[in-house]
Amino acid sequence: MAGIVIGVAIVVVLVVAARVLYSWNDSRRARVFEEHLDDNYEAITEHRIRRNFMQGG
Repeated sequence: MAGIVIGVAIVVVLVVAARVLYSWNDSRRARVFEEHLDDNYEAITEHRIRRNFMQGG
């Protein structure tokens, strides 16, 4: 009986650890994506400013 309880406890710990690791990885991936969006937004804005300046606007 004690072996079953220990086995279930180990499975629960592994499942919780996997979920925590997955959510941490996912949030890190989201941060990296947002940083790239910021870089692209700055480049696009700069391009628009230059284009408008060249057109005399």
